[in-house]
Amino acid sequence: MSTISSETLFFGTSDHWPIVLSCGNIFFDTNSFFPHTNWKAFEAVVTLLQTFWMEEQKKSSADEWYKQYIRFIAAVKNRVTHWKERDKYKPSLPADIIEKLKEIRKVRNRYYHLRHEGVFSEETRVLLRTLTRESKVDIAKYKTAQWQNFLANIQTSYDKSDKAFWTHLSRIYKLRTLPFYKLSDGTKIISTQQEITNELYQYYSEQFKASALDCSNEHVVQIDSEYKELLNKLAISRDKVEKTSTWEITQLIKTLKPKKSAGFDLVSNLIIKKLPPSYIECLANCFNTWLNECRYPENWKIAKIITLNKLKSGIPKCEQTRPISLLATHYKLFEKVLLLRIRHWTETNRLVPLEQSGFRPKCLLPTRVLSIYQEVKNNMAANIPTLALYVDYQKAYDRVWHAALLCKLERMGMPRNLLKMTGSWLKDRRATSAG
Repeated sequence: MSTISSETLFFGTSDHWPIVLSCGNIFFDTNSFFPHTNWKAFEAVVTLLQTFWMEEQKKSSADEWYKQYIRFIAAVKNRVTHWKERDKYKPSLPADIIEKLKEIRKVRNRYYHLRHEGVFSEETRVLLRTLTRESKVDIAKYKTAQWQNFLANIQTSYDKSDKAFWTHLSRIYKLRTLPFYKLSDGTKIISTQQEITNELYQYYSEQFKASALDCSNEHVVQIDSEYKELLNKLAISRDKVEKTSTWEITQLIKTLKPKKSAGFDLVSNLIIKKLPPSYIECLANCFNTWLNECRYPENWKIAKIITLNKLKSGIPKCEQTRPISLLATHYKLFEKVLLLRIRHWTETNRLVPLEQSGFRPKCLLPTRVLSIYQEVKNNMAANIPTLALYVDYQKAYDRVWHAALLCKLERMGMPRNLLKMTGSWLKDRRATSAG
């Protein structure tokens, strides 16, 4: 739609003059290009070249090999991907029902047009009523058949049909965030993409900026002194983190969701799932190198931030957006490897209370909700009042004091190797805003 113009008509008895809008070149883009990847060709190429990459790893460092390897698999995926033009919107009904609905609309328009002119056609009225009834029956039958096929596919494709059912149902009822093309800064509305990106960049730069320390506070001075002493201890520490294995990485890859959306390095979970075993062995060698050196690769400390809208309607402000960090998929695998070692330490020393449900495997938050519900129900049966106290810390994870966190972990007895890895994970992290 372009060349929009408006004109006020100065006539009438109302205190609001009518406005006439006119525009030209009205068009609707119903088609778009979507990627279609030949995954069989991808698997064939990476399988043929797996020996080459195993030999290359012997000639270069882990960081250099990893950079070239990432570029290679991303380039192969792009090479076997073709963009095809398809309809943006897929109709929810089959073509025969859509044609019948179009015919009903023509009959309805003709019927009301004749009735407006004073001509009553009983034959047209009966035809409209019959077609409407038939279309409702056809739509009901189609939806019922689709639902039955959906349930049949779940029962035949999965051993645990109940788990698969809720997995599919969660996708159906998953809340969608609304896209936003404007942003409010409190005084004006921003509409251009560059201005929105700059505004979000300024907001999140200020939000994630390290807090200024109050040197007059004794606690701050104590933590700062303790942190400097800890850095000296970690610098001379030669403890190594437990090595990983090809089997462990393979098991962790199986836990990844087969998503096609790529991370910061243009590599998706689905790409990693389709890699031959020899590549997993090379990844294990890289991971063990970084675990021995107790460090994270610098490329993994860069995140690409995309923002989602929290509002259901209206123009959001910066604080009404939710930042999502796009990270490298291999980085997530490496984090899972380290998480297994940290979790073993916490569970061995019984540092996590049994009442905690979040951030623990097989301890879902709904379990804690059900326990609270049962507790309240028992108190009501015994005519005992129940007092609940809810605490929500605003920006709790965005304002963590890194120095105090590392000192706290040392006081809790975290091994030096894991403490050094945690410090490397927190140090010099950066992000770019994609709007």
